Amino acid sequence: MPTTLQELDKEYIPTHWETPNCPFCGEVSFHLIERFGPDHRYHSVECDSCSLAYMNPRPRYDEEFLRIAYDSYADNDEVFNKFKQQILKSPDAHESDVRLTIEDLNPSDVAMLKENMDVVRFFEERYGRKGRFLDVGCATGFMCLAAVERGWSAVGIDISKPMVEFMTKVLGITGFAGQYHQTREVAQEGPFDVIYCSHVIEHIPNPNDWCEKFSEQLAEGGILCLQVPANNSPERRIKRILKRLGLKKDDWKLWRTPDHLYEPSIGPVKALLARHGLKIVDWETYSRKDLLNQSFLSKLRHRWLKAGNNLRIIAQKS
Repeated sequence: MPTTLQELDKEYIPTHWETPNCPFCGEVSFHLIERFGPDHRYHSVECDSCSLAYMNPRPRYDEEFLRIAYDSYADNDEVFNKFKQQILKSPDAHESDVRLTIEDLNPSDVAMLKENMDVVRFFEERYGRKGRFLDVGCATGFMCLAAVERGWSAVGIDISKPMVEFMTKVLGITGFAGQYHQTREVAQEGPFDVIYCSHVIEHIPNPNDWCEKFSEQLAEGGILCLQVPANNSPERRIKRILKRLGLKKDDWKLWRTPDHLYEPSIGPVKALLARHGLKIVDWETYSRKDLLNQSFLSKLRHRWLKAGNNLRIIAQKS
């Protein structure tokens, strides 16, 4: 993910470090599994209790880290940038003044919206009806837009205030800016029939706080869809072996921050969710090129062998 240091062509050098316990279970003991980044300054370790792979030590998750890692987050979104000037020039504009239409989107954005609608349809089939949808880490709100297009009531939350302003002004969708577990307004919009959190939770230091909120804000019988990187995929394991043998080098940009604080496998996630009254009812891996594993090869690799680089976990209150 681009950072504020990219355009300045500066190297990210952490000024403060911290040595966390396991973010999932709190265990203090671990063993090293990988060194990465410039001069191998970052270490990935595995918890000796729950087997979570996490960074230790890690840059301190403070205002400095958040500013460097995420302040340029919105500026790398093509659709956001198309409407950016209208939003900045008209901070008090009526939503209809800057409203996006399908005609404003390029073909790739239209394809992304349709793909998101397929994902929402997947939830409808799983849940059996439509209802209230929450996207945690919503960015510009295209998953929420897909839910609305499918007849759901949607709410989004994201750390990026500009992106949330885009969603509320340009898409007309309710949104909040801030840390999910600290934003009380979200609960007032629930309970939610689906909580969707895709490739977000691995960026935050306190997953137990988030899972507590997931459990509190899910409706009876509601679905949590959690999507995260899969640390123990065959491809990831092979890459680590090649690095140890000196046959592969890190492709690490100097301006980049190590924003994945942990990358779980299914076992640690199952234990984490169970701690908060959430039971996994289904899981698979997937590719960004085929989110729902619709082709035969995707079904074979991701649905049956579960051998991909991304995990999709469906959980409900136990």
